[in-house]
Order: sequence, then structure tokens, then C-alpha cells
Amino acid sequence: MAALVFGIVGGVVLAFGFGVAALVRVRRRGGRGAGLAIGGMLAAMAWTTALVVGVTLVWFTSVGEGGEGSSYPRVGECFDMPSGRQTPDDTVLVPCEKGHEAELVAAVHLPKRRRPAADVLKEMSDTACEGRAREMFHTASPVEDGQIISLPPRRSAWPGDREARCAVAGPSPRKLVGRLAARPYEVRLWAELQIGDCFDVRESWTSVRLPGCTKPHDAQLIGRFILPADVHLDDRRSKPAAKAGCASRMEALTRADPDMARLTGRFLQPRTSEHAPPDREVFCFITADTGRGKLRRSMLPGSTPA
Repeated sequence: MAALVFGIVGGVVLAFGFGVAALVRVRRRGGRGAGLAIGGMLAAMAWTTALVVGVTLVWFTSVGEGGEGSSYPRVGECFDMPSGRQTPDDTVLVPCEKGHEAELVAAVHLPKRRRPAADVLKEMSDTACEGRAREMFHTASPVEDGQIISLPPRRSAWPGDREARCAVAGPSPRKLVGRLAARPYEVRLWAELQIGDCFDVRESWTSVRLPGCTKPHDAQLIGRFILPADVHLDDRRSKPAAKAGCASRMEALTRADPDMARLTGRFLQPRTSEHAPPDREVFCFITADTGRGKLRRSMLPGSTPA
């Protein structure tokens, strides 16, 4: 009887102990009670099975949400990285309305495979996050002069945790403020601009903001072209070639729309760098005359730019 009682209430060890003792006694002396003893042990086994299943489910659930990486932020949370961006798994949550280094924007499931080496996990996560960020923001740089950072799953948690966490960080040491989705503009690198895009010029000149042509903006892209191979990339030779190419495009637009004559044609010419291959592309754009403020509509005929 005691084995059954303890088996029902979850006293697993006592249920097995009393059950075995009862079975031994019945076998030696005879009498009743074997059924109750077996019932108690079966109930104890049911409790044991339920406990194992419950612990397993809890473990897999916690690993799926982070497990050993449970300190990782969740999608939509903002955070700082006290140990630096080379070790982004050390994170501290910060309210998004306050200054923060990065925002977690996505989580990507990596392919299931045998436990990869740590450097392979990082490479897989970097590739997955760069692709997801491009899908989400249509650019390789969602924040001006910022970067996409991947938080790979910890190798010890693989394969229960196969999520690469993807974050967008601002340029160090400058902080981001507010959520990325709440910004009234998009960001593009110059190479990602389309003819007709309306944009605001930033100080760094590596990327621009796209507020939309129906809102006040600094400039609008009217053309882009590649300098001929025989033009050497230095100011003395490339600047006149870039200026002439953009001037011809401006003249064509002015003939079609005389209002274009009150605007200023400008260009961004290629710049050489010892750290990157030469870029031979020229970008032609228009701005309002000095002192006239911002453009407030698209100036290109028939264009439907962002």
C-alpha cells in the first residue's frame, strides 16, 4: 500500500523502495499486496518519465532561445558590447531610446550539420547575417558608416542552438538612438543608388540618406558612368573627365526642362585607396542653388524614385 501511495504523489525513490520490499515479502511469505506494489512502481516510473521529458523539453527550449547563449539579446532589443566588437557575445541590454551600440534585427537558422569549428560558425553566421540584412534594408550598410555584426551560436550549444543573431551597429564610438524601423529615411551606399533617387548628403560621403523625393532633400542623382580606362585616377586628369561627363547630362536635362537651369550640377569623382581596388565610377547629381534650401520634389521627368 505504501508503494502505491508514494508512487501516486511522486515519491519516486520511496515508491520503488517500498514496492521492491513488498514484492520480496509476498514472494517469501505469500499473501496479497503484489498488485499494489507493482502499481506503485509503475506510477513512480510514470513520474520519472515525465520528469525526464520535462527537463529535456526545458533544456531544448532554452537552447533554442539562446541556451548557453541566453545572454544574447532578442530580436528588437538594443545593447552595448563592453568587451568590444571582436567578442560580441558579451552584451549588455540598453533601452533603445537611449544611446546604444547595436540593435538585434534578425535571427537566422544555420544549416544542420556536424558540430562546426568556432571559426566556421563565425563565417557561417557572418554570411547569413549579411544576406538577411540586405533583404531587410536593401543595403550593405543599414546605418551610416556602421556595420553588420553576427552573434554566432555557441559551439557547446550546437545543434540545439543553430541561430545566428544579426545586429546592426553604428560607427564606433558614436551611439545609435531609437529603433532602426522608426527612422524616417533609408540609407544607401553610393554604389547602391539608382538614377532618380533623392538623398541627403552626409559628412562622410560614404553613404547617403534617402528621405523620399516628396520630402525635403539635398540632392537627386541624375546619372552615373564609368571613366574610360585611359583616364588616370588623379585630380588633374579624372576631375575634368568627371565634370565634363556630368555637365553633358545636366545640359540634356536642361534642354528638356528649363527649370533645371536654376539648379546646381555636382559630381562625386572616383578616389583611389591603397586599401581597395580603384573605383572608376562617377556619380552626377543636382542640388538647389546656394541659399535656396532643399529640393522638395523629383526634378527628373517621369521618374518614380525612392
